[in-house]
Amino acid sequence: MSEHPVPVWRIAGAVPGDSLDPHNNSGITAALFEAFARRGLLVRRLDVAISRGQRRRLAARTFHPSRREWQARFRRAVYECQSRNCARLLEGDDQPNVVLQVFRGFQARGRPYWLFLDTTDALRRAAGRPAPFGPEGLGQHTERALYQGAQHIFVMASQPQRSLVRDYGVVDERVSVVGAGPNMEYPESLRALGRVERYQSRTVLFVGRHDFERKGGPELLDAFAQARSAVGDARLLVAGVELTRDPPGVQSVGEVLDRKELARLYEEATIFCLPSRFEPFGVVALEAMAFGLPVVGTRVGGLAEAVRHDETGILVPPGATEELAGALVRLLRDPQAASRMGANGRRTIDEQLNWDLAVERMLRAVAY
Repeated sequence: MSEHPVPVWRIAGAVPGDSLDPHNNSGITAALFEAFARRGLLVRRLDVAISRGQRRRLAARTFHPSRREWQARFRRAVYECQSRNCARLLEGDDQPNVVLQVFRGFQARGRPYWLFLDTTDALRRAAGRPAPFGPEGLGQHTERALYQGAQHIFVMASQPQRSLVRDYGVVDERVSVVGAGPNMEYPESLRALGRVERYQSRTVLFVGRHDFERKGGPELLDAFAQARSAVGDARLLVAGVELTRDPPGVQSVGEVLDRKELARLYEEATIFCLPSRFEPFGVVALEAMAFGLPVVGTRVGGLAEAVRHDETGILVPPGATEELAGALVRLLRDPQAASRMGANGRRTIDEQLNWDLAVERMLRAVAY
């Protein structure tokens, strides 16, 4: 008989906004909470976002003649208010015994909490990205308190795990790398999986709702122009962004909110490209892999862990436009290689990178 029986978890999932919204945190919240719900462990969904009334009161209370200072004060006030909202929503309810908090917009209160993270500010600063907890934001002491207060922290990749231990002093045993999964429904089986003819249409797909530059959009346009000079019938579909002018061979389709339409784009494409300058994980690459697409990406963040070079795709250094063009040309000219990598990618989703397996890893980590 075990000396330490496995605890019975009754989880309240907490996030600002509607946790069922497929666009909340790019769909991560909905997919993660649903995976816990399938196990019967999710007993509450908490929307800790500030109300309109709270927003008005916070704006008035934090007013400062300097707009920059006002914004910083307001951000700190919103963080604190959302933290209090979490505790208030749990009052009088003894059903949840732990809160699962997604990302960093507040600090869960009212119960012990687990934290699900994609990155840290230390990693953002090292990459030259805006840091929400910086001197003019929420404050580094707030970020450290958030991490130190968590009962356990789950991260998608090893880079934030190392950062939590090295940069914030979190005990290594309280941090677990659990991966992630696609944030949309995908076919249980792909009829075209492994069939070379599917990869002969020479269509490259890019998906990115926000931060076109951070996701390497300008580099992709330059690299594709080079690739198209070598492969004249190549096409590039750009989803999530409306370009001011579509270059030759490029079609921008703007923001795609309908998941069925997004699935159609994945099915139409033969290669997926995400040449990010900074990428905490790149869940969108997992979606492409679920549809059997080889991924051309960059060696940054979790993307370098999700994509295995020359097995499920091709990785190049960020900003290396010529190498990016070469990777595209290689797969556009070699449907067999694209087919092999696409099939490997789909197997990776089935066997390693999906939300049910991520939840299983999370539960193993806290089964003390």
